Amino acid sequence: VYKRQGITGALLIAHGFTGYLASVQRLVEDTEKWMPGGVPLCLLMNPASGKDPRIKAIRIDLKSPQFREYHEIRDSWKSHSNYLYPLAPHQFGPKELIDKRTRTLQLEHPPK
Repeated sequence: VYKRQGITGALLIAHGFTGYLASVQRLVEDTEKWMPGGVPLCLLMNPASGKDPRIKAIRIDLKSPQFREYHEIRDSWKSHSNYLYPLAPHQFGPKELIDKRTRTLQLEHPPK
């Protein structure tokens, strides 16, 4: 994933797409189906009248499964590390290792 995003970023720059962020779509599918691409940074901005543009604020749904899980374990973070890798760090190896999903994606799209 990281290597693909780096290549995508380099290709965006090489083709004159400055002001773009490298992105990956279809993260809930197998890695072979992931789609690298670019997103114009201005699409993420919220122009405020008379002010500098800012990245749009995203409100957190306090009733979402992600926040509920965080709420249940946040006190344990005072004394323990519950770090989970944000993405599968492996480009090769067993499929179950490569296709491991982030905890957020697991909560948003539980296995069927």
